[in-house]
Amino acid sequence: MSPGLYDGFEGYRNPEPTDRETAVKEWLVVLDTNVLLSLYNFQGSTLDAFVDVFAAIGDRLFVPHQVMDEFWRNRRTVLKQNQGRHREREEIKDNFSAITNTLQAWYRRAVDREASPPEHVVKALSVASSEIVRLMDAKTDEGAIVTAETPTYDDHVLRKLTVLLDGRIGPGPDGDERERLERAGRERVDKRIPPGYMDDGKSPERAVGDYLVWAQTMEAAKERDSGVLLITNDQKEDWWAGGSGATRLARPELVAELRQFASQPLIMMRAHELVAQGGLLGVTVSEATVSDAESSVLDALEREGWVVEQTAKPSPLMETYREFWKRFEVAAHARGWTSGHAPAANWWSMPAGGGGNNYTVSFSKFGCRSELYLGNPDPKVNLRVLHLLESRADEIQEAFGSSATVHFEELPHAVACRLDIRLTDRRSIRDRDLWDDTLEWFISTQEHLREAIEVTGGIPTSSADGT
Repeated sequence: MSPGLYDGFEGYRNPEPTDRETAVKEWLVVLDTNVLLSLYNFQGSTLDAFVDVFAAIGDRLFVPHQVMDEFWRNRRTVLKQNQGRHREREEIKDNFSAITNTLQAWYRRAVDREASPPEHVVKALSVASSEIVRLMDAKTDEGAIVTAETPTYDDHVLRKLTVLLDGRIGPGPDGDERERLERAGRERVDKRIPPGYMDDGKSPERAVGDYLVWAQTMEAAKERDSGVLLITNDQKEDWWAGGSGATRLARPELVAELRQFASQPLIMMRAHELVAQGGLLGVTVSEATVSDAESSVLDALEREGWVVEQTAKPSPLMETYREFWKRFEVAAHARGWTSGHAPAANWWSMPAGGGGNNYTVSFSKFGCRSELYLGNPDPKVNLRVLHLLESRADEIQEAFGSSATVHFEELPHAVACRLDIRLTDRRSIRDRDLWDDTLEWFISTQEHLREAIEVTGGIPTSSADGT
């Protein structure tokens, strides 16, 4: 029989909904390191939903040995980074202090230059701050938030994983086999064979990590004679071929390699997409939980500077983002910032003169961000431009003309850099009563940031060597 259209080219075919359903219900489900570590981002019902869905997969759930190796090596680092996500207590104190200082400045300017606000007002602010901090301390203890200093025996995520992953972690390779795999991995990195070549900037033993995960996944698929549903929050091009939603594809080379090695198909999903399919496994997952999971995954990717692809059918959360950005669209078009249209995403990126640079407004975990994103494909160029802008930091801050601080930041995970202004009051897209204020903040900060950069010399042009 002569070959059909997709025979030998299966990696270019988008899985149909029925294919995905079959994968969820029948195939080997492989969890990547970032999925296990992402569980520390969740609390309450959302964490329970992930665990319940993973548990419902049963013995089809598989974690490569390399994933566990990376999990334990990175766990404390992730927990330390996550502590920044639980800094609301300090932010409350800082914000109350800022309110008090602003009140004093206003009183001396508008009422009496030599006097201070009434003592009972200042004391009321102090009492309110203390009460809120006391409440947060109590609720934090109740919520058992895991930090880098939490003993493993008190880590509720580890307790859940201990039961969940019992008997479902692959064996580690012996010395000779590991040496062979690492040698093959280094050769693939050098030849830019996916996955793993995007980690070529890491140390040799770390650069082969993605390949070890992939090799152990292929072995498990062959041993179990099963298709693979790989769950990963990785965004790098050595895993994904591009597209979004229903058109997003695993790299065709990976699909072809698994078929050649184990005669099995491959489908990839992000973690929140699997949880959204919980009903196929008999797990009831609320729409609110799916939205929370999706928001957390997308926000984590956004914090690392990734341009996040959206699902083919936007969730209610994504539709809410689109509704908000339609309001911003009017202002953006009127000012000539972009000709694009409102995205169903937590960010809106607008061109900034080429070179991979963009002006971006976004919702983040801490609240809102307005930024200049330096995204040249060469990270050395981004660093050089950032340093040139930093050399004008005082001029830019003065030209910005606001009490808000312009931050200069490297994004090593995204090999990019940015200048940003932050609104750190934890507001989110769900705070509809704040939409008018948020819209005004985005427009105002973008106007001031663009003008400040322009009047102080514009965005520098640079090559990696500084020429």
